[in-house]
Amino acid sequence: MLAVVALAASAAPASALSLGIGSGTTLAPMQPGQTATGNGSLSITSLASWSLSVSGSGAGRMVAAATGCTGSDAQLTNALTVSATVGGVTSARKTISATDTLLTSGSGLLSAFTATTNYSQTIPSTQVMRTGCVYTLTATYTLQ
Repeated sequence: MLAVVALAASAAPASALSLGIGSGTTLAPMQPGQTATGNGSLSITSLASWSLSVSGSGAGRMVAAATGCTGSDAQLTNALTVSATVGGVTSARKTISATDTLLTSGSGLLSAFTATTNYSQTIPSTQVMRTGCVYTLTATYTLQ
């Protein structure tokens, strides 16, 4: 089994803010009874106070691919969680859902910096996941 978190971004229409997204993140080990983890990165430019929110497709639950997943659960039982590390400080872990959830915020003249996203997916031992099935979720980050 394989899990991929695809990333999307939007920034408030202000010249002092910009948000860049790295490539998608792969979580491992994707097996029933395990907790899969993975990391990603966001490039943020801010010259003022800022807040970073996250939402996800599938109401925050990873969804099985349309092909290659016969016999697997269509969606994982638990929602994906994420925290962000900015300047050596890690935010509280947040559950990704269909609506924006504040992940972290800051203030001051930070200019450009990188936020590391830390994903965690708890998979119950009762989850049915067939070999070769790919589960995905699109996490959308909003910078304001």
